[in-house]
Amino acid sequence: MKKERNIHLFFAFLWVVVLLWMAPVPAFGYVDPGSASMFFQILIGSLLGAVVAVRMYWQKLKAFFRRGDPQKPKQP
Repeated sequence: MKKERNIHLFFAFLWVVVLLWMAPVPAFGYVDPGSASMFFQILIGSLLGAVVAVRMYWQKLKAFFRRGDPQKPKQP
């Protein structure tokens, strides 16, 4: 009996927490054009940084995924 009561209390508490979390709260702020510009700069910088990192380690990445069939270097 006590275990059932604890479970019911837990779900009641959880329900109250979810309802309070979903309640709207007034926000006293705005997003200006500078914020969008900063977001795009971060996005573009991250993408370009990832491209540079992949290009630097491209040969190591290819060798890692080709472990089963090592190729011999070509003779000139």
